[in-house]
Amino acid sequence: MALEFLSPLHKRSRQISVYLETHTRELGVSPIEGHVLTFLRSYAPTPIGELVRVFRHQAVTFTSLLDRLEEAGLVRREINRGDRRSIH
Repeated sequence: MALEFLSPLHKRSRQISVYLETHTRELGVSPIEGHVLTFLRSYAPTPIGELVRVFRHQAVTFTSLLDRLEEAGLVRREINRGDRRSIH
């Protein structure tokens, strides 16, 4: 039973990965950067801690990812006006 479920799931997951790799390559970003940009399009501004929680990456890894996106002009980090200890 599990194999019947996992096989179509794996196939769909792979199709999504191929789709994202193709489109993110055209934009000059990695697939994970594309995921983050898509998430931010719907949920920005988002605290960085929330991004780390949602994407399950280490904070230092995520900081590097955001550095690249910010350098490319695709995101902007700002201090949270409601909590100056937090960055959106």
